[in-house]
Amino acid sequence: MKKFLVVLVILAVVITGVFAETTLDDKTITIYGIIRSGDPLLGVTQEITEAEPIDLTDKDLVPGSGAGIRVGSWNFTVANQTAGTKYFIEYIPNAFTSTTVVGVTYEFEVIELDLNVDGYTSENDGTGGEIELSGTSLDIEEVGLAIRLTGSGVSPEAVPGSFTGSIKINLITND
Repeated sequence: MKKFLVVLVILAVVITGVFAETTLDDKTITIYGIIRSGDPLLGVTQEITEAEPIDLTDKDLVPGSGAGIRVGSWNFTVANQTAGTKYFIEYIPNAFTSTTVVGVTYEFEVIELDLNVDGYTSENDGTGGEIELSGTSLDIEEVGLAIRLTGSGVSPEAVPGSFTGSIKINLITND
C-alpha cells in the first residue's frame, strides 16, 4: 500500500507539472476614463422672420393692455452637474429702430409665456430668471417669449417704414 501511495504522489506531481500554467511575462494596459461635466446648452428658436414682420400698431403690442406677440422661445439642457448649480437667463432687448428714418425707435419689453417649467423660476419682470438644478441634470422643454411695446407705443401719426429689433438672451453662471 505504501508503494501505491508513493507511486500515486509521484504521478500527481508529474501530471500537475505537465498541465500547470507558468506566467512568462506580463504587461498592463492602463485605461483612462472621464465623466465630463455636461456643457450647458441654450437653444433659441425664432418664430418671426423678415418675411413676416410684426405690425407695430397691432393691439396686442399696446403698452399695459396688450397680450404681446410671440416672437420665439428658448430651451436649456445640461447634464452631469452638481445638484444646486445655478444658471441665470438674462434678456437684453434692443429697441425697434427704423431702417428708413433716422432716430425713430420703439422700446419693447420681453414677456415669458411658459413660466411653469420645472427647474426654472422667472423674475416675472421681463429681465429673465434663475435655473437651479435639483439633481445632476435638467432639460427645460421650452420657455416662450413675446414682446409688448413700452411707453406710449406707436402714435397714430407714426411715420411708416420698416423696423428691426432684437432680444439678446444670455446664459450666465456664477461658477
